Amino acid sequence: MPLRILMAVDGSEHSAAVAQQVGRLCKQIPGAKVTILHVAHPSPPNVDVDIPFDIMVRRTADPIFQNVREVLGLNPEQIREEVGVAQDPAEEILALAKAERFDFIALGARGTSGWREALLGSVAHRVVYNAPCPVLLVH
Repeated sequence: MPLRILMAVDGSEHSAAVAQQVGRLCKQIPGAKVTILHVAHPSPPNVDVDIPFDIMVRRTADPIFQNVREVLGLNPEQIREEVGVAQDPAEEILALAKAERFDFIALGARGTSGWREALLGSVAHRVVYNAPCPVLLVH
């Protein structure tokens, strides 16, 4: 069975760094497959009420996916794209990881620490400590 990776991205420079590492790994493992997950917030700011929510979310996700695909440098058949909508991205990442039994999760870390992480939490922190599989965390 091929290696199956869940890669969570948000469009930041950390997403590109994760994609670079995952792309390198996948090029060394024949048949490896990557599911790119972007999690949108259910009530984004500056909502245009004339555009259906699902179309607006996809318009936001498409450029992120395009950039990540380019950085990955893999064949299109190795890549699947998923868009989730959740208040807490960590919950969405963990739910998909559990449901589809990925071999590992890859995501970026923003470097939040200390009191800020204690007050706000961190997506990476919650994923690392609750994941049903190994996690590759890229700084």
